[in-house]
Amino acid sequence: MDLLVGKALDIGVGIISGVILTAIVYLFVERYSQIIANYNRQKSFGIKRFIDGPGPGGELIQLFKNADTIRLCFVAGYEFWTKKHQLVEDALKRGAEIQLLMATERTEYLSELNAIEEKARLREGKKTIEAEIDELFKKPDGYLYKLITKYPDNFQVRQCKTLIRYVFFMGDFPKRKMDLCATTKLWFNIYLPPDAARTSKMFYAEGSLGKPI
Repeated sequence: MDLLVGKALDIGVGIISGVILTAIVYLFVERYSQIIANYNRQKSFGIKRFIDGPGPGGELIQLFKNADTIRLCFVAGYEFWTKKHQLVEDALKRGAEIQLLMATERTEYLSELNAIEEKARLREGKKTIEAEIDELFKKPDGYLYKLITKYPDNFQVRQCKTLIRYVFFMGDFPKRKMDLCATTKLWFNIYLPPDAARTSKMFYAEGSLGKPI
């Protein structure tokens, strides 16, 4: 996982630990008391706000339009790739580097996840997660397959067999005239099955490139 995670750890190891801690606090507090506690701690990790839903919405366009390096993490991301693949390709065309981490198909983890989602009726009328990954990544007409083939120098994909229960979008943005240094922006969520990413809370954080957010 060194290829994808190495640089991300330099920038985001403090982000992830802080955001995970804040996420746990936030989810429990929201469920039981509807109070967001410890605002100062959230602010110290660079967390600016919470977002309903699976992604950064309109900010996603700016991420793929302006970031020099973009890092993505999904279990499969089937809905994202079928709806947003052109955004990704436009970023690759202008020379952005994109790194993707996704699950390996046909693992015990994905089998269990499929079973949980099927029991919760989240997969009614849908393919299995393994079938989604195969369609995206293995078939010549799959979105990921075509991007890897067309942009081998700046589109990197890594699969892992370990648990992925979060989605994140991370971008390194170039320094603007009014900025002291370049900026890293992160959209990150955590969810537990059978909840889906699209129904979970997403955190937005930002900070100086090369320093913890």
